[in-house]
Amino acid sequence: MGRRCPEHEAPGPAPRDRPRSSVPAVVIAGAEDRLVRLVRLEEMGLAASTLRRGRLATLPDSGHLQPLETPMTVTQALRGLLTEIPC
Repeated sequence: MGRRCPEHEAPGPAPRDRPRSSVPAVVIAGAEDRLVRLVRLEEMGLAASTLRRGRLATLPDSGHLQPLETPMTVTQALRGLLTEIPC
């Protein structure tokens, strides 16, 4: 097993006492990401849940570079986010 590099790890979940933003947000993660392990995906989901209108979008056929690997899926997730923003 290789060395762990903290500077390359995803940050942990945001503290629960942090003010909850009302802006829509999406955290996009690749299910096949070898750099951000499944445990970190769960933490990313917790971080997204600290936002009132936040959500985690886990892309099944994508790794660490989601916009390059599955651009249409990323675009769909971002378009969904845009529909939540009032004009």
